[in-house]
Amino acid sequence: MTVRRKPNQRLILLTGGTGLIGRYLLADLARSRIPVAVLVRSNRNQSAAERVETILRDLERRYKRSFVRPVVLDGDLTQPNLGLDREQQNWVAANCGRVLHSAASLSFKPAAEHPDGEPYRTNVEGTRRLLDFCRQAGVHEWHFVSTAYVCGIRTGVVCEDERSLDQSFANDYERSKVLAENLLSVATEVDSLTIYRPSIVVDTDLGSSMSDKTLYNTFANYQTASNQFGLPAPGEWMGYLGLSGEERKNVVKASWVARMIVQILRQPTLHGRTYHLTAKSGISARDIDRGFYEVLKESGVRSRPSGVEPLSEALLRLAKPFLDVFAHHFRADPLFDQTNIGHAIEVCGELPCQEATVDDIRDLSRDQVKAQKSARQVDHQSLAAMLPLHRVATWAPVEAARTIGVIASGAGGGEWVLTHSDSAVTSVHVGGAESCPLRFYAQADTWWKLLKNELSIEKSIVQGRLLIESDEVSGDNIPANSLLEDLRTLTTDAGRLASTGDPSEVIRAL
Repeated sequence: MTVRRKPNQRLILLTGGTGLIGRYLLADLARSRIPVAVLVRSNRNQSAAERVETILRDLERRYKRSFVRPVVLDGDLTQPNLGLDREQQNWVAANCGRVLHSAASLSFKPAAEHPDGEPYRTNVEGTRRLLDFCRQAGVHEWHFVSTAYVCGIRTGVVCEDERSLDQSFANDYERSKVLAENLLSVATEVDSLTIYRPSIVVDTDLGSSMSDKTLYNTFANYQTASNQFGLPAPGEWMGYLGLSGEERKNVVKASWVARMIVQILRQPTLHGRTYHLTAKSGISARDIDRGFYEVLKESGVRSRPSGVEPLSEALLRLAKPFLDVFAHHFRADPLFDQTNIGHAIEVCGELPCQEATVDDIRDLSRDQVKAQKSARQVDHQSLAAMLPLHRVATWAPVEAARTIGVIASGAGGGEWVLTHSDSAVTSVHVGGAESCPLRFYAQADTWWKLLKNELSIEKSIVQGRLLIESDEVSGDNIPANSLLEDLRTLTTDAGRLASTGDPSEVIRAL
């Protein structure tokens, strides 16, 4: 297939980067050296940049390595033009050639009961707005994260390429994802559409309480009932829901889902298909119940005392809102065909998804209990700790002939294009550093020391803390000393901001 793309559209536009799958996508894209621009909405506690920085620091602790920071676009999927100003819109059009749409509302409540009409507002209208935006920006290659449950209420084998609206759905979430798939599949401006359909996604790697709402809310309801009426006997919960214990739920880890998405994204021959990102068979309801029971017992929840109202009657009143939404979703899953994903796994040299175990359910439940006991502290210092170039960089296109790429990995880092004359840096631009003929690589803390003149350029090179890459441009080789002088100019001029904290000083210096 032929995908329309301009030569300089090297970045991928990512939505949902702060979500369960999205945070792992950020890590895997960075490890694969795929440049990213991520659309993130600020919230009451943190700016968009701070939210991304907090997530990446968690990932760096998990993987014990540093990551190059993505370009952060402070926007909103549900707003016209994604809430971006004209300069940012032009920047995306000039730099992004494909989109990985991972953002979604996971609300299982009926849309009629949601004040904003979720999940349709995000999953359908948000996708429509993103489609309109990409049409204007000239982005024609799409990668869309959907769900395996677009199959609706089904038994037997579900093929990867099946899509319809004739089936019954357990909730509006499932239906909204089918509508979004259909919207993209008929869009003439989409040259290539690759759809990823994970099943129930959980996170057992980062110690996060985030997970698919199926298990998260099932455990929350189980916990609430146990705290109020005492811990039910093993299997009693299943009996109340009408389960035999042999029903199986298809559970996959977010880290595996993200890894497969990025691996497929890197292989153009695998594009244009639909993939079930699912386990082979799934975990039994009995094992899920066992994991819930053991965690609540170890956390000190007492067994139900004798002589109290039967649990089934009490739980019926307590859990009815939950059951109305989740009972159908917690039905036994069908078998998900894995023809396409099996081929992709072989091509990419990856391993199939490991089946979820009782240990995984315990880990998820413990994380949820831990999150309830100690609310996460928001890191309000993230933005202040970022490099000064974040504050002085412009979204305007690069027009100068002489450029240097600066890539700063780790906390507070990012990447920029510096334009320069013979003796000084003249402007700083967001992203695009990898396309520059001259590139400087270092950890963000090394850049801080250079900016503050606490570390010399020569010493940072000798110590292996600063790497310089140079391409030949128009047959001219630029001497290393000239590169060092350009960098020295940058550190001298921008160093004023490091010491004064005044962005206007650096702007005047530039």
